[in-house]
Amino acid sequence: MSIFHDLDGSVTGYPDTFVGRADNYLIRHPGCLTVPRWNGMICAGKYAQLYIQARRPENLTLSIARAAYHSHPLRLHGVNRGVSYQQYQPVVMLAEAYLIQWDGRAPEEVILYPVNFHRGDWLYVALCYPKGTVFTVVGDLYQRQTGKAHSVKRYVAATSRHSVLNGADERRFYFDSLTGYLFVHLQAHEVRKGHSYCSQRGCERVKITASMTAGLPWTCAPSPFWGDDTGKQTWQPLRILKRAAPCTHCGAPQVAITSTPSVKYIRVQIQSVRRADIENYSRLAFIKVNDDVTLFRGWGLLFLVLEACSGTIVNKWHFDPAYTAKVAETFIKERSIVLVCSRGLTEELGGAEMSVFSSLGSAKPVIFHKEGSFAMLGYKGSPRPSWIKVCNHAAEKKSASVQYYVPLIQRRCG
Repeated sequence: MSIFHDLDGSVTGYPDTFVGRADNYLIRHPGCLTVPRWNGMICAGKYAQLYIQARRPENLTLSIARAAYHSHPLRLHGVNRGVSYQQYQPVVMLAEAYLIQWDGRAPEEVILYPVNFHRGDWLYVALCYPKGTVFTVVGDLYQRQTGKAHSVKRYVAATSRHSVLNGADERRFYFDSLTGYLFVHLQAHEVRKGHSYCSQRGCERVKITASMTAGLPWTCAPSPFWGDDTGKQTWQPLRILKRAAPCTHCGAPQVAITSTPSVKYIRVQIQSVRRADIENYSRLAFIKVNDDVTLFRGWGLLFLVLEACSGTIVNKWHFDPAYTAKVAETFIKERSIVLVCSRGLTEELGGAEMSVFSSLGSAKPVIFHKEGSFAMLGYKGSPRPSWIKVCNHAAEKKSASVQYYVPLIQRRCG
């Protein structure tokens, strides 16, 4: 889950800030500004990457959480297939404690790379292993060009996890046999030039080799930091105060990236709501066309009809799902873009009542799920465009939503 650095403030209005997803608790802190229309947040702080390699086995899902938000882990599936190691690369906040667990017994070899760290930057990492595991931990510098390592230094076992954090320059590790967590202080000691991935002398890394007894439990408690200040935020979060100076000529005239600049686009967002979301007040149903938002506070379906040449909204209708086919077929004209969202669907419904969605481009018959949600970006007319989207979710899945840049029709518009 990536972030980007808005150095001059031309995107967010706040210079030297970072933008990430709103549900990314690896980087979140109390000073962040949430931006609901982006489903994102703007944060000030120091961030880098933790590059992780895992061997034996190579098919595990990694779960990583910041200790301050240990109940909000990020689960990562490795990208490598059929090679001798798996890799993961989360973005992390520096000078923080992180927890790493797996969906099976921990790999026998784990290598931690502090990527994009400046000298002195650090993380405190707690990794879950079966009780009784024996470790060999070494640090070295790895030359990617030659594939060789040098400046090898062995980590020594510490008597407590507090001494691991406080004695960073002594390269120590501590394994808590009661909780099953291995504690390592990961710190960059080499100078990095500019925006280089690693230092000029090579990529610093910590290699953890674990000897585990078969058959022992491999799960750990959600966090080893209960009642301990080490896992809590000890610094005052950076709050965003300074706004960037206005830039009237910054950015592109339209946001959609296209190889045909003559084509005009409209930005649409459809957010439906399950019955469960209504009961806990967690989400609003709406349809948004560019900056025009239509909130849906009723029950059933909301249809928004746009003229396909100009993108102008020509009609809005709220239907009970049982009468959708008859009413919608009657009032939707040819050459119309049709946006549909649902709110509080209660019954499973299909058959002839849903035939309207086939006329709007659905490739197969639509059957509403009981207490589920439905969103559609459709088109009435021919030829049928390739951008039609149908999102039909059951009750146990998250609420259906669609976001898309829709190209307006250029021909046959008088």
